[in-house]
Amino acid sequence: MPDEQTPAEAEAPAAPAAAPARGKLPVIVGLVVVGIAAGGAVGALGAGPVLAKKFTAPPAAEADSAAAEGEAKPEGEAKAEAKGEVNSYLIDNLVLNPANSGGGRFLLASLNLRLKDAVTKDALAQRDAEARDAILRILGTKQVEELVDIGNREKFKREIRAVIEGMFAGRNVVVGVYFSQFVIQ
Repeated sequence: MPDEQTPAEAEAPAAPAAAPARGKLPVIVGLVVVGIAAGGAVGALGAGPVLAKKFTAPPAAEADSAAAEGEAKPEGEAKAEAKGEVNSYLIDNLVLNPANSGGGRFLLASLNLRLKDAVTKDALAQRDAEARDAILRILGTKQVEELVDIGNREKFKREIRAVIEGMFAGRNVVVGVYFSQFVIQ
């Protein structure tokens, strides 16, 4: 009688069902979050500074081609370069969460401020934390959609320039603002 079960088989509990897939979901989500965080850390601490150094000063070939094409430079910058001095101040590795991103997105930015003179550069170095805070405040109010739109970068530069000049009583000390790094993830 093939269909009959022995008493031991009848009393044995049924084999447990396979573990639900929901049990694996938190593990997978956790691994993804850790991977994103590790990638962000490597970018911010490893690749970011290397790329910032690479892009802070334009190569000589680009500067020569810009001069050959007759691109106009701001008056203060042209005077500083004519004297052989370029006073730039690097503010690197600014990391923030854009507005309304719920902490799920972040911006990594570095920028270079071209300044009027060495005195301003030294004064800005003394107020580095204040400058960083002001820039983080400006960029932190922007939503991801605004940050992604490359057309808005000039507007951000104007806002940053205004706030830095405000630190110096609006004395027109910033010649130019240049993003050397602007990564949104």
